[in-house]
Amino acid sequence: ILGKMDGQHWQELAAKEVDCKENTTYHLKVVAKGDTIKFFVNDTLVIELSDNTYPEGFAGLRVVDTHAEFDNIDITAK
Repeated sequence: ILGKMDGQHWQELAAKEVDCKENTTYHLKVVAKGDTIKFFVNDTLVIELSDNTYPEGFAGLRVVDTHAEFDNIDITAK
């Protein structure tokens, strides 16, 4: 699920079901350039959309009603 937050309210932008197996590592990547946002799982494009609500902001990860572990997070402005 790819979404956005205004500081108080979270809004889903797009969702795509992806087969995930327990105790398996996945590489997640989000590329935001202009109003285009692309979400990749293991270098496969899963979601692509346009949203121009915020010209700048922050990146975050959200987990709801499940267990997840994140590491090696890298945020780069290009």
